[in-house]
Amino acid sequence: VNPFEMFFDNRITELQNHQCIIRIHQKDVGWAKARWPEIADEIIPYHRPELAARLLNGLANMVFPSEQDTMLDSVDVMEILEKPSPDYPQGFYAVRLGEKLLAELEPFKWKTGGGEPFFPAVHIPYDKVPGSMLARTPAFDLIEKQKTRNRVESLGEMILMRMSNPVWLLPKPGTFDEPGGIPGQKISWDPHQTDGHAPARVEGAQFPPAIVAWLDRIDRDFAEIPAMFEVARGERPLSVKSGYAIQSLKELAGDRNTGLFMNYAIAIAEWQQQNFEIFRQSAPTDRYSRIMGTNAGWTISKLKEADMQGGVDIWAEPGISQPKNATERLAHLELLINTGVID
Repeated sequence: VNPFEMFFDNRITELQNHQCIIRIHQKDVGWAKARWPEIADEIIPYHRPELAARLLNGLANMVFPSEQDTMLDSVDVMEILEKPSPDYPQGFYAVRLGEKLLAELEPFKWKTGGGEPFFPAVHIPYDKVPGSMLARTPAFDLIEKQKTRNRVESLGEMILMRMSNPVWLLPKPGTFDEPGGIPGQKISWDPHQTDGHAPARVEGAQFPPAIVAWLDRIDRDFAEIPAMFEVARGERPLSVKSGYAIQSLKELAGDRNTGLFMNYAIAIAEWQQQNFEIFRQSAPTDRYSRIMGTNAGWTISKLKEADMQGGVDIWAEPGISQPKNATERLAHLELLINTGVID
């Protein structure tokens, strides 16, 4: 889900601790009419007038420019999820189209086996911010660096255009032609009128090497702050050939994203737990599954509803799904063989 579509109280640090969350997203009018045919005649294009909605649509048009305004053929779909409370004992799930067209309204249906309500949504933050549900990323640390780089580039461009541009000295009177930069151009001048001074081309000043070094330093900072070195970008350092060294460099680069891997693993475990609870609510009484075992043999098992009544814990191993290249896998395999873990 696009985070710009979600509305919640960011002072509440956990999504499941909210009482109500709202999601507002745009759908094509034709899709909405096919989804709710009983009210198809009442569905008309509509979009929210507030600034946030216009900015979001403007960003979308910047990425995918179109001559046609997509808002003219879309309608805002607002999903409201309210947990049970004294005001709403059963809670509710409502879908509103446009400004006031109610498409769906039903009791809140997402509950665990113990009857605890939960939102069917998971928040995956990058770096958590204390006291807020909103997170931050390494891009926040790069904003000021990018501003500095823009200023340095502008300074370099100004120097190139003003000081590094070659100029002509044309003594007056006595020079009859203006240099135009055309190859083989002839310039006529009268030395008697110019007191012997001939037209001369003055080379521009050399571009300051300090600006080049400064830009290079900023570019290195861009790699160091988010820990995006060569090995993290999928490039092999030219001075490193050993698989062990590459694996070590990748581990060092991955330390910066340890928090992200932890948050991702926790969120995936929570998402799987929610899927299991939803499956437990809607699964048939008896369910058969086939699993292929060794020697291409099939094992048929029967899963009963009673088998899923107890508590189920789902855990995820952080970082286990990180991709590894062939060199790292061979180095890891060789390490296991040398230590006697495998033979």
